[in-house]
Amino acid sequence: MIGTPISKRPKGVKNRQTFGHWEIDTVVSSRGKSKGCLATFVERKTRFYLAFKMPDRTAKSMFSATEQLLTLFPKRSL
Repeated sequence: MIGTPISKRPKGVKNRQTFGHWEIDTVVSSRGKSKGCLATFVERKTRFYLAFKMPDRTAKSMFSATEQLLTLFPKRSL
């Protein structure tokens, strides 16, 4: 298993109290022989939804889609 199970999420994530908690998934078409798919991102509080086309379901493609998501938001200084 990768990451934290849904049952172990902090209360703020479960209750959708704070912005910035994302659910990520892939969607693959059952039609044709294409290896392409979509990376989907849903922000839990606002339910803001984005999808990015990926050439395949590799980790490299998902990383690239995640980078695309991050470019849409301003960088925070630490």
